[in-house]
Amino acid sequence: MPEIESSSRDHVRVDGVVISYPKSGRTWVRFIFRLAGVKVLFDHAGADTGGHYAGRPIRRLEFDAARFGKAKVVLLHRDPLDTVVSNYMQMHKRELPSRSAWQRFAMHCNGRYPPESIDDFAVSSRYGVEKICRFNIGWARQLARWPDGFALSYERLSADTEGGITRLLEFLCPDRIGDLDVAELVRNSSFSEMRKVETAGGATGLALAPQDPNDPDSFKVRRGMVGGYADYLRPETIEKAGAIMNRLSYDEIMASLPG
Repeated sequence: MPEIESSSRDHVRVDGVVISYPKSGRTWVRFIFRLAGVKVLFDHAGADTGGHYAGRPIRRLEFDAARFGKAKVVLLHRDPLDTVVSNYMQMHKRELPSRSAWQRFAMHCNGRYPPESIDDFAVSSRYGVEKICRFNIGWARQLARWPDGFALSYERLSADTEGGITRLLEFLCPDRIGDLDVAELVRNSSFSEMRKVETAGGATGLALAPQDPNDPDSFKVRRGMVGGYADYLRPETIEKAGAIMNRLSYDEIMASLPG
């Protein structure tokens, strides 16, 4: 089990590192790993939605793989359109309500306050699809040079959860996969089971608690859908986002990842 530096510069012994842009399915994977007893460092690599990281410009995205040493690295990624919708809900339903009036005012003053319109949010430079694409592409390029790397999409994991988790565990801890009942892990980490945990009061260390129990969009475990962005974004916004993805050759780059 390698020792790596966490974002706080503490040395931590883990089975590997999972890099992901916020709202790419990390909570689900963390929940599964916790049930399995697998020790993994989860890192948003400076793209977090909280604190001073919220609304950082694209040019300040971080791609410093050196601090992970020789650890196994997993890139967890999700359709940027679904990711951006979930991020909008995270910012407006969870992050902003927890901030003071002064903190929100400061975000306005320095240009980091997220757009009120979900369609404007989706194509904004500080929160939108281009930032998500550039984050995933940047880490995809890091992974291509990594001696021990693996990529997994949220969509693939949703389509074949047992197969995806099996491959992930075989990659991270092959010596222990025989002791784990993956089918049971999948059953116990279903959307409905995670929602029960959140509704009942949450899970320590996972921030698994609703901001407002009466607002489904304020839950950490919100919908868990693939393609749900179509319920929120206007067709012209989806078209603009698609043009951004095409310009960056996003689909081709992500399709070439190992995993």
